[in-house]
Amino acid sequence: MKYYKRFESVGKYWLEQLSCYNEGPFQKKLITKKGTSWSIGQLYHHLTNTTLDFQLKAIDDCLLQQNGDIKGRKTFYGFFTFLLGKYFPTKQKIKNHHKIKPAQPDDIMMMRNASIRVLKSMNEYSDKIEKSSKEQLTYKVKHPYFGMLNAIEWYELVS
Repeated sequence: MKYYKRFESVGKYWLEQLSCYNEGPFQKKLITKKGTSWSIGQLYHHLTNTTLDFQLKAIDDCLLQQNGDIKGRKTFYGFFTFLLGKYFPTKQKIKNHHKIKPAQPDDIMMMRNASIRVLKSMNEYSDKIEKSSKEQLTYKVKHPYFGMLNAIEWYELVS
């Protein structure tokens, strides 16, 4: 529960902020000098999908001690992100992921439901982590930008 408490305020904030949008602004993409940016809907889609399909899977891999190792280090960015407790204010460039853009969600309700699933899943995974052995918690799985992370660090990425 202690890990979930840290995440809960962030997760609930994102969920509450959905009520500030109607469908128009939620789907509107900004045009910049570098091209078209993501809409708010795509940002929500990215946040929920990466949590449910990528980060929680990595936590499972750590706890099942598969697809990783007990050795390995964080990258420069990974080290400083966890040292400072926040992301760098720069765009993260992940090799071979530059062309992947999240789909525009059908509507705000779709993202509300996905956000609720994230909240429930993060609560469940907090319990899993707290009940895990030292061996499970020292096992690491590679993140493409931050390097080798253990289950707790994967969990903290969502926060």
